[in-house]
Amino acid sequence: MDLIQNPLKLVNDVFNLSCEKKYDPTWVDKVSPTFLNHLRNERLFERIPVLTGSSLGSLHINSLVRYTGLVQDTFDPEWYTAIVGFREDATGTCRQLPLAFNDAVPTGGPGESDIVHQEKMERR
Repeated sequence: MDLIQNPLKLVNDVFNLSCEKKYDPTWVDKVSPTFLNHLRNERLFERIPVLTGSSLGSLHINSLVRYTGLVQDTFDPEWYTAIVGFREDATGTCRQLPLAFNDAVPTGGPGESDIVHQEKMERR
């Protein structure tokens, strides 16, 4: 797996491992330590491109970037959709997708109903 080109794969892997048997709401807390474990490798860390005005055209969509800037705290709770579920029309089984680190909510695939449930979480 190339962590730089597809960081959301690592997020999905953490979700799948944590929620394999039963949904575990603490799966989100395991993402950061997992990334840190991978990024301790200096060679890998140095390969992560820096996001600047001039680098925008050369970056791949959804790739991991380094960014130097201000991180702002909010006074009120900030809520987001952490998980969505899609029901497979033929079997009735539900497929869950983690969205905690995504910017868009996908629609159901072929043969799936659109979102049948959503799990909301407070950003910490």
